[in-house]
Amino acid sequence: MQAILAAMLMVVAGAAIAQTRIGYVDMKRLLDEAPQVDAGRAKLSHEFEDRNQDLKNMEERLEGLEKRLRDESGTLTEEQRVNLEWEIRSLRREINTSRQQLTDDLNIRLNEELDRVSDDVQKAIHEIAEEQGFDLVISSPVEYASKRIDLTDQVLDRLRSRYQGGQANSSGR
Repeated sequence: MQAILAAMLMVVAGAAIAQTRIGYVDMKRLLDEAPQVDAGRAKLSHEFEDRNQDLKNMEERLEGLEKRLRDESGTLTEEQRVNLEWEIRSLRREINTSRQQLTDDLNIRLNEELDRVSDDVQKAIHEIAEEQGFDLVISSPVEYASKRIDLTDQVLDRLRSRYQGGQANSSGR
């Protein structure tokens, strides 16, 4: 009796699994190709442009001071040499501090942008899964996913459509 019951459960479970629809999305590709991500990168690039330029200017100034120390070391007085070395050390510390602050601030903003985009991506995935009757959608990294179950292009199309629609709406304001 138990063997018959177990066999019937296996048949029912097998039928349920056979009807289960599974999809896959390549999250790395979505984050590389979604227009929302590109817009976020451009926004961050613009947002940090001035600070990045200030850092480059300080680095160029440091190079100039170091070159001056090398080129004029034989003609500088001891006091001038000490003052120039002190200025170089101070500027190097300022550059390191500025670079670290810039990196930290950029990482914070990058994470904020990715969180915002991640919400759009998740919403698009859920919509497509529900519209097409998927029971499970998995994302990368996975060992293998057939092109037959890959929803990445559909999600990208949805994100592109939303982005273009959002651009049209925002330009009409």
